[in-house]
Amino acid sequence: MMPIKVRVIGLKQLERRLGKLGTAKSLLPSMQEAALLLQRDLKQYPQQAAGSKYKRTGTLKRKWAGKAELRGNRARGIVGTNLSYAPYVQDKAEQSKIHRRWWAHHTTAYIAEKRTGEIIRNVQADIDAIWRSTE
Repeated sequence: MMPIKVRVIGLKQLERRLGKLGTAKSLLPSMQEAALLLQRDLKQYPQQAAGSKYKRTGTLKRKWAGKAELRGNRARGIVGTNLSYAPYVQDKAEQSKIHRRWWAHHTTAYIAEKRTGEIIRNVQADIDAIWRSTE
């Protein structure tokens, strides 16, 4: 999946102000929220083609998972699936031709781009709240 990277300006000042609370740990809820937002969107199926006889199983939507984790001094949200055929359906670079028409707005890249602004705003709001709580 295309990663969404959030660059926090003023991180050093925030880290000094938070001291032992720890910036990465403080941002873990934001990362969890971001992962769940992306996971929810990736689970959405497009409308099935009119007249299609294909019966959807729902496996792809059930196999998307999201979580947040701490890695050293970084908090990150992770969304993924271990379903072998998922890239051929929902990865823009790997998507098979047959899925391009119906799944174009359901690729990992499309969803990531669509949600980046919202995720950044949510992280910024959490940073602002943490900053205010240390005054």
